[in-house]
Amino acid sequence: MPTRTAKRTRTQEGTGLRSLRLGLAQLAPRLGDVPANLDAHLELVEAGRGQRASLVLFPELSMSGYQLRDLVPDVALQGRSPEFVRLVAASRGLCIGFGFVEETADHRFYNSYAFCEDGRLVHVHRKVYLPTYGLFEEGRLYAAGEHIRAFDTHLGRMGAMLCEDLWHPSTMYILSQDGAQLVITASASPLRGADVGEEHSNIDVWETALKMYSQLFGCFMVLVNRVGFEDGLSFWGGSRVMAPGGRISFEAPLLQPGLFTCEIDWRELRRYRVSDPTHRSERLDLTLAELQRIQRERAESYAGRGGVAGLEDGA
Repeated sequence: MPTRTAKRTRTQEGTGLRSLRLGLAQLAPRLGDVPANLDAHLELVEAGRGQRASLVLFPELSMSGYQLRDLVPDVALQGRSPEFVRLVAASRGLCIGFGFVEETADHRFYNSYAFCEDGRLVHVHRKVYLPTYGLFEEGRLYAAGEHIRAFDTHLGRMGAMLCEDLWHPSTMYILSQDGAQLVITASASPLRGADVGEEHSNIDVWETALKMYSQLFGCFMVLVNRVGFEDGLSFWGGSRVMAPGGRISFEAPLLQPGLFTCEIDWRELRRYRVSDPTHRSERLDLTLAELQRIQRERAESYAGRGGVAGLEDGA
């Protein structure tokens, strides 16, 4: 799917925007029903427009539902698909982010996230890390994405991740060093562990990760998570925004569908980065050199064992 990534020239400072009104769409998509999900998206986009939102974000695989299995080819969209075209067109006058199954020209399928503004496609992120353990089987269904890149919008420079991507710190590191000031994590996270409201559920783990990243990288962290029940799974919602430094600036209700709006003050990002020099003092040259060394040493170690890790000669 061709994407149009704007040149890295427009930042939120350049726009003169002091704030951003954000709409978090806690959707419960119908599994495998793309037309019904499109209608729900268009309705929520119009609701966001009515609430003067400049950005409306949907969860992971919001156009299809999550537990697809053999439905993946049936719900997949390409850039010319009528549903995709209609949703991109709906972004005239605002920005939209939504999740979908992408089919490429060579018929590979990706768990993807599209970002549109003013009636055009700006960026597509293909999920890089596909969970294939426990109740998850994405590695059997999708190809893995090969790029992690920030992108420019008229609202500011942003990055996008999909669920499991967040659990690999390198993903956030790359986006922050690529200039992202607001990072969207679209998720279809089911409740695991204790009941909602009790300790030690995965909700607490999500909040810890978002807080840590907002502190370390001085970014706005936005989680938009789906709700509803699907094939025995309960998705908890609880979408939220972390301001730079780890303050929860907005938290949507658990388990409740709807569009929830909040305001982001861009000046918070500047204040935090002025007071905390961590982001600007990062050593990319050192990081790159050490990663190349580790990669080289791993390859040499593997070759020295005859190509079979963990087995000595003659074993």
